[in-house]
Amino acid sequence: MITGKVLDAESGLPIEFATISLFHRGDSSLVTGGITDAGGVFKIEAPAGQYFLKVEFISYEPFVIPEVVIGRGHRKVDLGVIHLQIAAQQLQEVEVRAEKSTLQISLDKKVFNVGKDLANRGGTAEDLLDNVPSVTVDIEGNVSLRGS
Repeated sequence: MITGKVLDAESGLPIEFATISLFHRGDSSLVTGGITDAGGVFKIEAPAGQYFLKVEFISYEPFVIPEVVIGRGHRKVDLGVIHLQIAAQQLQEVEVRAEKSTLQISLDKKVFNVGKDLANRGGTAEDLLDNVPSVTVDIEGNVSLRGS
């Protein structure tokens, strides 16, 4: 049985639900795994052999113990306290651009701003009017508002 405790390196608080993975040293195949409890403690059953152990949790750097040996006679291995470091990542700035709504409603009128609408670039006035709600253009080019 392999036991240990996972703590945050800065605060010293236990990390619950950290993923513990045990791999064969020879071929790196996954043997078993588990998660930490509310106290940051984990217990993993494994047969005798040579392994390496990986501890991972979201927003923390993975922690690898390169050599974990479980002997035939001595089947308990206590890894003690494992401190996980926060994975610091510098994010770039985000620029948000927005354009004025194409529809502006006031008390006595509705205004459709079509100057920067990508759908209207390179089109005719008839194409533009086809995209305005409540406006229809027939085959002959006659414009009607709400059917009249």
